[in-house]
Amino acid sequence: MERPLANFFRGYGAFVSRHPFPFIAFPVLITLYLSTGFFTLTPQTDAIYLYTPTDAPSKTERQIIHDLWPLGEDNYVPGRAVTQSREAQVTVVAKNGGNILLPEYARSIKRLDMYIQNRIKVRFRNHTYTYRELCLRWKNRGCPGNNHIQIISELYNHGINITYPTFRIGSSGYLGAGIGGVSLSKDDNGTVILASARAWLMVYQLKFFPINVSYVSGIWEKTFKLHMDNYPEDPFISLTYFHSQTLAEELKRNADSLAPRFIFAFVILVIFAVICSMVTIKGTFYFDWVLSKPILSVFGVINAGMGIASAMGGLILLDVQYNDIVAVMPFLVVAVGTDNMFLMVAAVKRTCRAATVEQRIGECMADAAVSILITALTDAFSFGVGTITTIPAVQIFCIYTCCALVLTFLYQITFFCALLSLATKWEAEGRHCLWLTPTIAPKLASSPSNRLLWLGSRPHPDPKHASNIKHCSATKFFQNWYAPILMQPAIKALAGLWYCIYVGFAIYGCMHLREGLEPVNLLVDDSYAKPHYLALEQHFWHYGATLQWCSPRKMVSKAEFEEHHRACFVSSPGSRETPCCSQLIKTAINVSSGDAERQESLKQASNILRSNGYQARAKRIKTSHATSSTKPRAGKHPLCLPFITDRISSAIRQCFIRAQLDDNVVLVNIPNDNITRQLVQNRLYDRAFVSEDCVVCPHGKTGDCAKTGVIYEIECLACHAQYIGETGRPLYVRVNEHLASKKRESLITPLGKHRKEDHGGADFNIKCTILALEAQTSARKTLEAFWICKRNPRMNSRNEHLAITSDLMPFLSLCEL
Repeated sequence: MERPLANFFRGYGAFVSRHPFPFIAFPVLITLYLSTGFFTLTPQTDAIYLYTPTDAPSKTERQIIHDLWPLGEDNYVPGRAVTQSREAQVTVVAKNGGNILLPEYARSIKRLDMYIQNRIKVRFRNHTYTYRELCLRWKNRGCPGNNHIQIISELYNHGINITYPTFRIGSSGYLGAGIGGVSLSKDDNGTVILASARAWLMVYQLKFFPINVSYVSGIWEKTFKLHMDNYPEDPFISLTYFHSQTLAEELKRNADSLAPRFIFAFVILVIFAVICSMVTIKGTFYFDWVLSKPILSVFGVINAGMGIASAMGGLILLDVQYNDIVAVMPFLVVAVGTDNMFLMVAAVKRTCRAATVEQRIGECMADAAVSILITALTDAFSFGVGTITTIPAVQIFCIYTCCALVLTFLYQITFFCALLSLATKWEAEGRHCLWLTPTIAPKLASSPSNRLLWLGSRPHPDPKHASNIKHCSATKFFQNWYAPILMQPAIKALAGLWYCIYVGFAIYGCMHLREGLEPVNLLVDDSYAKPHYLALEQHFWHYGATLQWCSPRKMVSKAEFEEHHRACFVSSPGSRETPCCSQLIKTAINVSSGDAERQESLKQASNILRSNGYQARAKRIKTSHATSSTKPRAGKHPLCLPFITDRISSAIRQCFIRAQLDDNVVLVNIPNDNITRQLVQNRLYDRAFVSEDCVVCPHGKTGDCAKTGVIYEIECLACHAQYIGETGRPLYVRVNEHLASKKRESLITPLGKHRKEDHGGADFNIKCTILALEAQTSARKTLEAFWICKRNPRMNSRNEHLAITSDLMPFLSLCEL
């Protein structure tokens, strides 16, 4: 491949030297156009999305829990949150290693808690909001707050043993994630109890729905940060704090801190390139203003900057996501581009000065362009492989870097090659490299000013003369000194030994590589979030995160049942409800079909509870005393009596047994009339539209937009194109997201892409109808796949749900779609 490529670039270089100006103008114009993409730059700042794989099971599980148990108004249970959409955290650490459970520390924490709940206020649309108006709560019980801190401290100071990591006050609560720096001991029974602690974690969950309330909560978080910055110094406790926007804001500071450093690096590279391009007259210290090329070196560095600007601006115009980590990319690309520039300049210097410009540029491109092409291809392929990763931050960085390297190479062989041909032409004419005026030959220069500022060498008339080929000092050193030494047998053996040692250290390092990503390593050194992450790591992360668990279906075997219940749910600090034990017993009874199976299931549940340190309180299993026979109930005569109490009904059944009538008579209790039986709901859809300009209810029934667990169809009223989707959230929430993406004309969403490609950016109206209702997530997704397969909507992806529909195609006709 090398010879054909060399011949191609030889002819290409000669062509560029004959027509340099188009190769200069077009790259400049393209760069100016693509750079307009920076005006529409919208960085992606969601750290959870960026640094977790797109196919991670945790994302699917989090979304399922969020859909089934959304953190809406009056639906918040402390410790059950799986999202940090709007949340503030404060770590409180006792100063001087004190015990934070003591009264003086508890009083300081109480003052801080009241300050946060009452003194931090925001004003929005003539209304003042405090934490009490914005907090997530359960039913009408008020804000959860951090009262558990005061309760634990009071009990501790009254001599009551606090078990750890769970503690029961009526119901069991998990303390492991809320109290840190603990010292433990054991009581007389061997139970682990809390001896002392150094830190508390305080959590403030805020509403994040609807959007206007989320906006106010976001303002409250910003105000919270300002108040914590100015909170008075406390003699007993020290604070660190954090809110849901902190990580995104601090990552943005990373990019902001890199901008001045890139400018500094760019200037350093320019200065270095200019110094390296200066050439002196042989045997003197005077500059050769013909062979020196400082302006060309500056444009060589600018060439790399043009590739970076074109790649970033062009990808932004194509709606490719941008993340602040891309700000690291210019350091890499500028260095590669500058290195390529030096290769091309050195290749020209190795050509004969007596040859024509076309010959010199042709030989230069045949020599340097092949090396640059191979380097560019290997770099582009390396980062191209990174684009198929499932981690969005890495994928985004690799996409931008790959495109920047490719464009820099293209500009290198067009823009810079044309400039190099012009510089070579001016060199052949003996012009000054700065002012493009004729220079003075060394033999004709007499005054010191001429020798200092206007001296320029001339090529020898004989093309074979040694002075026509310029070799720099570095070339002479590696050619005459370094290479001969390296070829000595002893040096070869030593180099091989050092390489083996290097490989050994590399293997050892890989074997001890620590996986994972610490958030603290993503932050700048002076970030206020860095002490918070360090405090969490030091005091609270020893027990890890709390486990969120839900049962997807009933267990059908003993093995499944045991595995199902060993993952016991535990709640977070301050949780008032932990239904682990009671729910385990209840499920053990409900999944069994007969008395014998129920007893066996209950025994297994009790063993699991005891093995996990819980007291097994078995529910009393109610068995029927109405009959001792196995005769079916259908063959008995019913005795219908009004229901009075369970005690009287049981006494009547005992009478049947004593009279030996239990095989022939069955008691049927007639429920009494009550207000519930007399009320009739005859206005099932008497609900107001949840959102203004609803596109769901006018095409169905009033209140349809608030339904959850639906398969829906969106139709463009302009061209009747369709899109089919599903959601476990309220339908109007998903529809509003579609409308927002249509407004932004986002190419990664169906409505935005439809508006951009099919309507040329013109807006259009839509209607939304409900195709089916299904609460279970897996069944809903399967139904969605069937509907897509049946109707083949134009706005859906052609490859959508192929795996589901191909496996379940025989059952499609049974769905009666």
